[in-house]
Amino acid sequence: MRSAARYFGVLLVATLHSASSATIGIDYDRPRSGPLCVAAAVGDVLKFSWKELHNLNELTDRNSYDQCVFSGAQKLADAKPNAGVIVELPTAGTRYFACSKICASNGHKVKVCVLENGGSGCDCPEGTQVQPPTQKQVNNGDVVSGALVLSSSSAVYAGSILFSFVVSRALM
Repeated sequence: MRSAARYFGVLLVATLHSASSATIGIDYDRPRSGPLCVAAAVGDVLKFSWKELHNLNELTDRNSYDQCVFSGAQKLADAKPNAGVIVELPTAGTRYFACSKICASNGHKVKVCVLENGGSGCDCPEGTQVQPPTQKQVNNGDVVSGALVLSSSSAVYAGSILFSFVVSRALM
């Protein structure tokens, strides 16, 4: 019984968490003429894509971003066209990305402000604030990978049904 309850809790949290996630497409060729800033929500996913010969690095902190310092950076992609590098945003905070080839000369970098529910905006005195299109917005009641995304009111009802099923299967 204890493991069934634990299983249900994890499943319910994962289902409710996905109710507001989006995949945000970032045209990584665009910041070659200056920094971009993007606001995203916890749980969203970034998809960087580009046609030019950029590399993609995640920088460690704001100073590295400001000064284009790549020591300690995590390389996410080599310098070549790329149809999509996926970056998950599981926690709130600010994330920094840049191309080491033209960061200092052209300001080729992206700041992503990952906001908690209800947060808005991304302060961007260094560049251009952008609202990239979301490639897939998931709303309550949508089907995602075959799993129903529940609203908070239906989650309790569906959760009790699922819990009953899990408990009955565990006791068999």
